[in-house]
Amino acid sequence: MKILNLGMLLMISFIILQPTTTFAYSEPNTNVQKTSEKTRFSLKKKTVVSLASAKTNIASGINGTSEWFIDSEGILHIGSGTLADTPKNQSGAYISPWNSYNGEVTKIIFEGPVTAPTIFDRTFEYFTNLTEIENIAYLDTSQTTSMQRVFGGCSKLTTLDLTSWDTTNVTDIFSLFNGCVNMEYLDVSTWNTRNMTSITYAFSTMSKLKTLDLSNWVLPATVAAQGVFLEDSSLTYLDLSGFNMQNLSGSYFATARFFLNATSLKAVKLSTNFVFNNNNFTNYTSPLLPDIIVTDKYTGKWQNVGTGTISNPKGTDIWTSEEFMTNFDLTPRNDTYVWQPVIQAAADVTVKYVDQEGNEIHEPQTIGGNVGDEYDATTDAYKLAVKGYTLDESKLPENATGALSDTAQTVTYTYTKDPVKAQDVTVKYVDQ
Repeated sequence: MKILNLGMLLMISFIILQPTTTFAYSEPNTNVQKTSEKTRFSLKKKTVVSLASAKTNIASGINGTSEWFIDSEGILHIGSGTLADTPKNQSGAYISPWNSYNGEVTKIIFEGPVTAPTIFDRTFEYFTNLTEIENIAYLDTSQTTSMQRVFGGCSKLTTLDLTSWDTTNVTDIFSLFNGCVNMEYLDVSTWNTRNMTSITYAFSTMSKLKTLDLSNWVLPATVAAQGVFLEDSSLTYLDLSGFNMQNLSGSYFATARFFLNATSLKAVKLSTNFVFNNNNFTNYTSPLLPDIIVTDKYTGKWQNVGTGTISNPKGTDIWTSEEFMTNFDLTPRNDTYVWQPVIQAAADVTVKYVDQEGNEIHEPQTIGGNVGDEYDATTDAYKLAVKGYTLDESKLPENATGALSDTAQTVTYTYTKDPVKAQDVTVKYVDQ
């Protein structure tokens, strides 16, 4: 028994006296080798085994030849290279290459020049927490032909400037910005749109967007234009003069719901190439330009500007929304159509003439008319030459021209009194 106890003691002593072994863990290589041309896209969930102080990335991989990773703050970093065409799911539908992480990405940073693929569809679709994209000018879209739903459902994006994008070869922008419900600023004013034939739902459901500059867009014979501005309830003005709608698909649905619920749209510039295609078949096929509510300011009808202005139209086309969609196709014009204002007498503009101390030196004049009429007080009839005074050119009124409104306005001309030549003093010399 003593021998056994001694043996056990020796064994325990041996174990205790063994040197301590340190296991050092290093962060594994997270680079993913380029896949075969068949898949062209690789995605790898990143498992990090490191010291507690090291950062933990959410995911990383290679898209085409561009390495990328999503850091712990939800920032998607995309390195230099060429992106692969958008992959398809098992059903054959295009799906975002970052679909597994679209709710985790809060920001995108292009770290260097990146070439977009031919098929760029749905790349950032449903990035529902995305608020910012940095260095987007690095993205070269000159080879891209399809941009379906690239930003579809990016509900937290508020601003996007895409003026750097080359869209020369793009033919399809189906639902490109659909569902960007918080976007207040979007600039696509520089885009070359001469090859675009499908713009269906491109700008739909952007309920906070108030302005959209499409004045430089020249569309070819567009064949698909359903719901382009559907649910854009804050949009007030559109220049569609470059939209050629002459070769629509012929379907009843070619322009269906084009303007549905664009209830704030008060002015639209059109050309003879624009077509509403209002077939009156059903509400599902009509462009559905919203009716104008009759108020004390608006008659409830559209009127072309003609020789007038947007605030004071003079055209002879005076139509309800339904009549507008039908009659314009019969007698198209290169003109701007606006909500017809109610004609009401304007408050007068008073033109005053004062000296440097503010004292009136001439009887004031008034200019009257209707609200919206333009006035001009710079003509000789109002910009007077007052005897004994010189007009002070350094104090010309800034509101000498403008539009009449329901609020009284005053235009003031200020003068400097001319020097008055004194009478001679005669010095006489006489005797006693």
